[in-house]
Amino acid sequence: MTSTFKSLTILLTVFCFIIPAAAQNPTIHIGVILDGPAERNAARQREFQKQIIEFFNSEYDVRFTPENTLEGDWTAAGVKAAVDRLLADKDVEFILALGPISSNEIALRKNLPKPVIAGAVIDAKLQNFPTKDGASGVKNLNYLDEAYSVTRTIKAFQEVVPFKKLVVLHNPGILTAIPQLRERAQQEVQALDAQLEFVPVMTSAATALQALPADADAVYISPLLQIPEKEFDILVAGINQRRLPSFSYLGKAEVEKGVLASYAPTDDMTRRARRIASNMQRILRGEEAGSIPVDFPSAPQLIINMATARAIDFYPNWKTLTEAELLNQEEVKTARTLSLAGSAREAVRVNLDLRIASKETESGKYEVKKARANLLPQVEASATGILIKQETAEASLGQQAERQIDGSLTFSQLLYSESASANFSIQKHLQTAREDDRRSVELDIALEAATAYLNVLRAKALSRIQRGNLKLTVSNLELA
Repeated sequence: MTSTFKSLTILLTVFCFIIPAAAQNPTIHIGVILDGPAERNAARQREFQKQIIEFFNSEYDVRFTPENTLEGDWTAAGVKAAVDRLLADKDVEFILALGPISSNEIALRKNLPKPVIAGAVIDAKLQNFPTKDGASGVKNLNYLDEAYSVTRTIKAFQEVVPFKKLVVLHNPGILTAIPQLRERAQQEVQALDAQLEFVPVMTSAATALQALPADADAVYISPLLQIPEKEFDILVAGINQRRLPSFSYLGKAEVEKGVLASYAPTDDMTRRARRIASNMQRILRGEEAGSIPVDFPSAPQLIINMATARAIDFYPNWKTLTEAELLNQEEVKTARTLSLAGSAREAVRVNLDLRIASKETESGKYEVKKARANLLPQVEASATGILIKQETAEASLGQQAERQIDGSLTFSQLLYSESASANFSIQKHLQTAREDDRRSVELDIALEAATAYLNVLRAKALSRIQRGNLKLTVSNLELA
C-alpha cells in the first residue's frame, strides 16, 4: 500500500513537470539590422517588437536581444558587415532588415541560409529586386513592396509646385548604396525641363542649410533617418524661412512637422509590423519565404500643410486643394459675422440696382405733385416799374410820369378739366407702379442673398462630407 502511494506520487510529480515543458511555446530569436545609429531607431524598433510579440503571443516565444540588434554606420560596407554577422549567427533563426540600405543588401543576395524579410524598401523595381509570380522567387527571401516609386513623388511635387531647380536633401549612404535612385531622379527632373542638385545631409541642419544654392526654388526631402528630431525641425524651419516649397518622401509625419507637402502612403508602422509578423508566421509554419507575395499595397495621398503654405506665401491651385488632404486650414477671421437675415439686409443696403429704383421712386413723387398742382387754386402776382429822364417827362407836357409803377394780382380756380384730372390719376398710378417695382427689386435682392448664403453653407457641409468620405475610402483601401 505504501509502495503504491509512493509510486503514484512520483508519477504525478513527473507528470506536473512534463506538461508545462510540453506546453511551452517554441523560442524564436530574431535578429534586427538598422542602417545606422539614429534617434528614431528606438521608437521604431519598440513598435515592431511590440506588434510581433503580440502577434505570436500564443504560438511562439519571440526574443529580441540587444546583441542581436545591429546598427550599421550608414554605409553599404558597414551594413554588409552587420548582415554577414547575423547570417552567420547560429542562435538567430530569423532576420529583419528595417532600413533601406540593409533591405537593399539582403534583397540582392543570392544565397540566404536563413529566412530574412526586408521591411524598408524604397523602390523594388528600380532597385532590381528579384521577383517571380508576385513573390521574390529566392529561397528564404521576402520583402515588402509598396510600389511607391521616386518618379511618382517627383511628378506629384512638380504638379503642386512648378519648380525649375530642385534640390534633393539626401543621406549620402543611401544614394551610395542605391545609385539607381540618383540616376532615376536626374532623368525625371530633366524630363520636366528642370535642373536638379543633390545636397548631402547627416546630422547638422545648419550645414545643410548653408549648402542650399541661392537659385533653388524647391526642396525635396528624401529619407533622412539619421538626423536628430531637433535638427530636422531646425532644417524645416530654415527652409520655410527662405520661403522654399518643400516635399517629403516619408509622408504625413514630416508634413505635420512643417514640410509643405507629401505624396506618400501613411507610414503606419503598426500595419507594416503586423504584415511582417504575418509573413513570419507563414514561414515558421513551413511556407517558403520566396513564395510569399511581396506586394504591400497602399494608397498614396497628397497632403499639404496650409500653415506652411501661408508662411512661405504659396497658395496651391484649385485642383490641388480639392484633391489633397489639407492640414492646419485657417478659419477665416473677420470683424463681423453675417446671419441669414443679416446677409439679406446687407445686400439690400449696398445694391446699386435698388438705389436706382429708389431714385426713380423719389423723382416720381415730384411728377405726382406736379400733376396735382394743376387742380389747385392758382394765384398770380405781377408788378412793373418805369423810370424816365426828367427832361423827357417835362417834354411830354404831363403825358408821361417820371416814375410809374403798375401791379396786378390774379386768383383763379379750375372748376373742371378732364385732361388735368386724368393726368393726376395717371401719375398716381405710375407712382404706385414705381413703388411696387422698387419693392420687387428689394425682395429679389434679399432672396438672391439668402439663397447664396444657404448655398455657401451647403457647399461647406458637402465639402466636409466629401473629405470625410475620401479619408474613409483611403483608410478602407489601405485596410483591404
